[in-house]
Amino acid sequence: MFGIFGKKKTVSKSAEEHIDMDSVKVWYEGEVISGDYDLNNPSEYPFHNLFPHGKGKLTYKDGDQILEQYEGDFEGGQYHGTGTLIDR
Repeated sequence: MFGIFGKKKTVSKSAEEHIDMDSVKVWYEGEVISGDYDLNNPSEYPFHNLFPHGKGKLTYKDGDQILEQYEGDFEGGQYHGTGTLIDR
């Protein structure tokens, strides 16, 4: 889906640095689109699937360290169109 989600649970950015994906927090600000949800049968889908769609900013952080940040266009949960990706 997004850049860091597609990586292994423990990511190696360099020989000395390892990222434990259980400690990574994700922040998103922007427009979203909702996946399928049957309002007539909410017990079948107890939660909404929301995906970034339109303009937004997605940030992956481990503590105070920004691991990856994307600001720009999304389509159905994917980076799409014009945007800026910062991969640290």
